[in-house]
Amino acid sequence: MRLGIVVLSAVLLLSGCSDDGGSDGDEGRGGGSPAGAVDTRAIELPAELAGLRDRSDVIEDQAGAERAETDRENAEKSVALTKEWYDRAYDGAGFGMRTYADDELELLPTVIAVRAPAPGLTSGPVADPEVLGIEAGPSVPRHVESDGVECVEFSTVTVPAGQEVDPDSVVTGLCSATDGTNTVFVHGITGGREGQERAMELARAALAAID
Repeated sequence: MRLGIVVLSAVLLLSGCSDDGGSDGDEGRGGGSPAGAVDTRAIELPAELAGLRDRSDVIEDQAGAERAETDRENAEKSVALTKEWYDRAYDGAGFGMRTYADDELELLPTVIAVRAPAPGLTSGPVADPEVLGIEAGPSVPRHVESDGVECVEFSTVTVPAGQEVDPDSVVTGLCSATDGTNTVFVHGITGGREGQERAMELARAALAAID
């Protein structure tokens, strides 16, 4: 079984949390709560999205029910731990998380969704490529945006100034999309520039799937 290689990038996201401490967790927008109250309804991301399926379902097809059950148990633990971080950052706003996969288990992106707006992505400190005399490199994060989705990308190799960046050398640390009410983040992006395009498609689909 081939597993995608997840490249971790030091991408920092400003949470933009409010200072009023949020709600007590019993009120949500869907229940007629006051304006500005935190919407605490959990988010259930679909098992199939943008041509990808839930990772555990793909593992079950490829390696059997026992391996899939182990993967689901591990995923549940990861979801619980990740939710603690997002609860702190977004005052307990509704949260959802699911890891997807293609049929070859080469693309393994994780989508995290929260019922709250978020500011744009940041990554710092940012080195000046002109000072370094390069077009791209591991120390030079680049911001890319397309149709409402933004990503932070790096090149795994140093590219001299004026030369083109090999699409296969691109590593995408994180993609995000928000509609002012809900926000989605896509982590674990592999596959170079093509993988980034798939991640953008996944972000749009995930944002549209939040009810």
